[in-house]
Amino acid sequence: MKKVLITSDSHRYIEVFQQIIELHRDADIKIDCGDSCLSIDDKRLQDFLNVKGNHDFADFPLTIVSPPFFIAHGHRFNIYESEDIMIQEARKNNCSIVLHGHTHIPNYQIKDGISIINPGSIMYNRGNLGYGTYAIGYLNATNELKDLKFYHHQTHVDVSQEVLKDGKRILKEIRDKLNSNH
Repeated sequence: MKKVLITSDSHRYIEVFQQIIELHRDADIKIDCGDSCLSIDDKRLQDFLNVKGNHDFADFPLTIVSPPFFIAHGHRFNIYESEDIMIQEARKNNCSIVLHGHTHIPNYQIKDGISIINPGSIMYNRGNLGYGTYAIGYLNATNELKDLKFYHHQTHVDVSQEVLKDGKRILKEIRDKLNSNH
């Protein structure tokens, strides 16, 4: 199985980003879902598949299609309203896993047969928990991501249960509010 490191929204929180990279240097696949705010030639990103977020000035690609992954920051896909557009793009590109950032809300769900993962922000997440997160999973021989876990950005302890529960609640509140305004 291949170890996959997934980060997003570091917003130049460089020391923590560097610690995560060093701790997981054995990752076979490293993905950053945007808003690193680093330059395109920054050595910290040299082994990463990295997309452009709404706070990135570097000329990163807006999306990366690398089956099974469809990677985007999310800001151009109305991600606060739903994952539907990203699911359509994943399907169109024969991808079974959508990776995104932007919301600073850790999230993992399977919708219409597509896995949707937001690792949260390694700087901070929305909600009541007061810390950032990143994710680690393992890609098996049939390109399924297994044993996905979310980790505290500084203690590197598994916080999957609490952040996914909080993230689900926050996304629901945001989407309910958006729907009531339409």
